[in-house]
This record gives sequence, structure tokens and C-alpha cells, in this order.
Amino acid sequence: MDGSAEEDGRGADQWARGNQNVQIAHIGANATVQVTINATQVPLPLRRGHVPVGENVRSPARLIRARSGVVPFVDRAGLTGPLDAWMAGSEAFSCYLVGGRGGSGKTRLAVQLCQRAEEAKWVSGLLVDDVTEAGLTAPGAVDAPRLVVVDYAECRAEQARVVLPYLASVATAQAPVRVLLLVRKPRVASGQATADDEVWRQAFRLTRDDELEEILDTTKVHVLDEMEFTADNRRALFDAGTAAFAAELGADPGHRASVDLSGTDFENPLLITIASFLAVNNPETPVPTTREGLLVELAGHEDTYWKRRAKAADLQVDERLKSRLVALATLTGAQDRNEAAELLTLLPDLSDANMERRCRLADWLHDLYPGPRWWNPIEPDLLGEYLVATRFTESPEIITGALQRGDHELLAHTLDVLTRAAADYPQLREAVSRVVGEPGPDVEGDDAPSPSLLVDLCEAAKAQSASQPDWRLLLGGTTVAAALVKWLDVIDVSLHILRAAYDVAPDGVNLVLGPLALRLAERVLDETQQLAGANSAAFTSDLARSLNILSNRLSYAGDRVDALEAIEEAVEVRRVLVGADLAAFTPVLAESLNNLSLWLSGTGDRVGALEAIEEAVELYRGLVGADPAAFTPDLAMSLN
Repeated sequence: MDGSAEEDGRGADQWARGNQNVQIAHIGANATVQVTINATQVPLPLRRGHVPVGENVRSPARLIRARSGVVPFVDRAGLTGPLDAWMAGSEAFSCYLVGGRGGSGKTRLAVQLCQRAEEAKWVSGLLVDDVTEAGLTAPGAVDAPRLVVVDYAECRAEQARVVLPYLASVATAQAPVRVLLLVRKPRVASGQATADDEVWRQAFRLTRDDELEEILDTTKVHVLDEMEFTADNRRALFDAGTAAFAAELGADPGHRASVDLSGTDFENPLLITIASFLAVNNPETPVPTTREGLLVELAGHEDTYWKRRAKAADLQVDERLKSRLVALATLTGAQDRNEAAELLTLLPDLSDANMERRCRLADWLHDLYPGPRWWNPIEPDLLGEYLVATRFTESPEIITGALQRGDHELLAHTLDVLTRAAADYPQLREAVSRVVGEPGPDVEGDDAPSPSLLVDLCEAAKAQSASQPDWRLLLGGTTVAAALVKWLDVIDVSLHILRAAYDVAPDGVNLVLGPLALRLAERVLDETQQLAGANSAAFTSDLARSLNILSNRLSYAGDRVDALEAIEEAVEVRRVLVGADLAAFTPVLAESLNNLSLWLSGTGDRVGALEAIEEAVELYRGLVGADPAAFTPDLAMSLN
């Protein structure tokens, strides 16, 4: 990696440890890594980091994407040196988190590190989306150093809860394990800076799990967006890109368009890579210098690839439809041909098309971008998200249809794509918020419509949770519930709908649905606090109820400190309410005091817990005197 490892005295040979008789098989683009141990082939839940494109591939997007390895990672701020030191360290197990926006170079860096690991005889690759029980245990049988890259790690926090502690348990000094977490966007609280390493780890702290907490506390964090991207860095990346693309396309590397790289949009390395492709591919045409202009131009070059493949398939596809087809495949994915053909009816142009026409178009899309599913998204992500946002913002019916699917795995995929795209395209965010905030279709046998599509999605998350054991869902990649947690960070919906969505979640501890219920409780509290601030008399009671609910959810997640803070605030608010209306609010104050006693006891404050429960008992005694039937059970509970 740019020679920095050798200059620091950390050559690739110093990485090599463990049993060097482990043989790593050559694999295809979509197959998992195979190793041979004692003459037996063992498949690992890893995809190869570097997947070279074929000689005849002329898709600009496939040439530009990080895993193709056409353009090497160009180091800046000396990141490769610390990574080499991390890989060569003496720890048996260690995690490293690299954060940054889409296009900041995370995946390209991971590909480079995987290539370097392979040269040093390490087993390396990108963790597959769906890890089976057998796949989880397979790396433990490998007596060789292992590098595991988790891409989109912030969307796979549930999976990390199972995978990271297991990998830590099988690591040894002779056969160490390194895990590289690639995180696109941190979970940032109001007023919190992204420079704080903890915000990047926060996505994985879904519950307080001692093993995972220990791993996260020692995880190194490096944020690419925080690193200076100098004029020399930009020029070095552009020159490396033009040289690589010229070699790939058989062009003269010296004959290229000049580009002013000083603009703020070129703080994103991927946009410089796109500019280098455009400069080589059409040297007589000025290269755009804005993000939108670069993506428009790249989509235009990709359209040439689509036309060529359509002509080869003897398929007529009009100009407007081609990009919408690719956007739909990116948004939805598909597991097989029949599902893909059915999804095409979401497009108005094809709503009445016959099955033969739709199957031929589905096949054309299938052949454009190979991958683990039958339909796969166009990469790089910035291009796919651009197509989704620009083609479907004015088509809410397509977004709605994509979100009304029975396939939970692909529904989670759709939610992830919309979350990423909505974060960068405000108009798409508004469109998606309108879609999920509108009443849903009538429920069979009931004249009342569903409160909203958000409620339906929470019902889908609940159904998925009931369909398989928790451990299987946690291993299987992003669940609908996990995708909704991220989605709630970018959509705007009313308090009424948030409350209806929260009511779907079951009470008590739930490994799959708990983080979603907690996030909904947080959103309900945020909205209620805003309304209480504007109209305190009307919403103070709701504020106390929301604090009480949030406290319960934090407790279920094992976060006793924050749970205690929330219930203490709820008690204070309800004391004020009791002063205004003794009869109406004494029961809820007693309820909060009962909870306060439990949380104080859980944190070891027995004196405070005793004081709180004594006060609750006295309140319930008074309530029993007025209504024995209603409050005797509550008094008995508090006495207990």
C-alpha cells in the first residue's frame, strides 16, 4: 500500500502467522471463499474483496466501483501505516472502524487491505450478508490469520452482536483475527460532533452486552471525512485514475481533459475517480465539476452500455425507461425471474405489459450487474442512489409498491437504499415521508384504514421476528426492524403515526424488535417535547407518559443509567401534574415512583429505591381507599 508499510519496517511478511498449509481456493465474483484444511474444502462466509472485471466489460459503473480494483487506493494522511501496524499487532483479536460518507474511499481501502492480506497468506474477504450457523463456526476451524471486512456495518449491527464475540473467541496469537468495520454514517445525537469516536461506535450498542461492549470499547476509529484531502492528494488520485482507465480502455494516458479539482464537491474521492474516467473516455469534452453534473454524465455513459446490451438481446427499450428499470432493480432487488417480472408492473410504462415482455426486460437487467441476488443494484452506490432519487421522487406509487412486499430480506434492502438516498436528496426524503405518513389500505373486515405505511412496516418487522429464532435473524444480516431504526433517522412523520407504530412492538425484552421499539420511543419523546414546548398545558401529561415509556425501553436494552435519568424526569413532571389535578394524576405518579424504585435498585441505590417505593405505597393506599377494586392490585405490587 504505497510502500508505507515497508518504510515503517512492517513488511507484508511480518503478517504471516499460523498454519501455512491452509490453502485458499480461487473463487468467482459471487462465490464464497473456500479453504482446504487437511484435504477437506471448507466454505467460509466471505466474499473476495477484489473482483476483477472481465476483458469485455464496458460498463463505466463496473469499472469505477471499488471492488473492481481498477483504480488503486491512494493514501492520504498516512492511514495505511496505522492499518499495517494494526494488522501486525500482537493482539489475538482486534477491530478497526473506518467511517466516512459514501464515496470517501472506505471500500477501496478495504479491497487494498484484502489484497495485501492475501499476499501475506491471510484468509480475507467481505462478510456475506446472510451468515448461516455453519458459516459462523467455519472461520474457527481455520488455523491461519483472518481478515474479515464488514461493509455497511452500521446496517448490520444485529449481526455484529453475534459475529464479533464469536470471532473474538476463536482468535489466537498464532492465528489472529482482524475485523474491519466500514461505517457510512454515524448515529449522531443533537449537538454531538462526528469527530467524537463514540458516535461511530454507537450504532452497535443496541443493548448492553458485556462481550460486545468490551470489543467496542477497544475498537480503533478512523474517519476519512475528518482527514485533510489536499490538492496534492486530489491530483494524485486523479492521475492514478486516468492512468488506470487509460490502460483498461486502451487509450492514450496523456490525452485527457483537464479538470479543476479545487471545488468542494471534489472533497469526495469517488467524484474524482468519476472525473478521471470521464477525462479519459471523452478527452475533447469538458468534465463537469459538480456532483450532480458528474453523476449525470456518468449515467449518460452507462446508458451507452445499456443500449449495447439491449441491442445484443434484440430488445427495444425507450430512452426514459432504461434508467427507470435500473433504478427499480437497485431499489428493490429480486430473488428470481418471476419476482423480477412482477416488480416491473410497478412502472406505469409496464403496468399492462405481457409476461413475455416483462420477462425479457427482467433478464436484461439480470445480465447487466452480476451479484449474489438475481437482480443486483448498480454500483457505486452514489450512482444508484442518484438514479433512485431522480427517477422516483415524483412517483410515490412506485416507492409505495416497493415497500409493500412480503419478502422481508428484500424489504430491508429497499429500506436501506431509501435511507441512504433520502439522506442526500431532500426532495426524496419529503416524498418518502409523505408515503409513510398517509393512511394505508383498508384492513379486510374493517372500515378503518391502517394508520399509515409505517405501521404496516412495523407489522412486517414483527412478523419477521416471529418467523425465525432470534439468533437466526441476527445472523442473517439486516432485518426489517434494523432497517427501520435507520430509516426513522431520515423520515418525518406525525406524533400520531409514531405512537401507532410504537404500539405494534411487544412489551418486554426482544433482541430483534427491541432496538426498533426504543428508537420509536425516542422519536415519540422528541416530537412530544417539541409540542410540550409550544403548548405545555396540553402536552405535559403526554411528555411524562413518553418519558415513562422510554425509561422502560432503555431498561429492556440494559441501559440502566439512561433509564433512571428518564424515569426521574417523568416523576418530576408528574409531581407538577399532581399539584394541578390530584385525582387525575396521582395514579400515574405512583406508577412512575414504582418504576423509579426498580431502576434505583438496579443501580445499587437501595436507600433511594426504598424511599421511592414507600412513597408509591402511600399513594396507592390513598387510591385504594377511594377505589379498592381498581387499585388494590397496584398496592399489592408495590408492597411486594
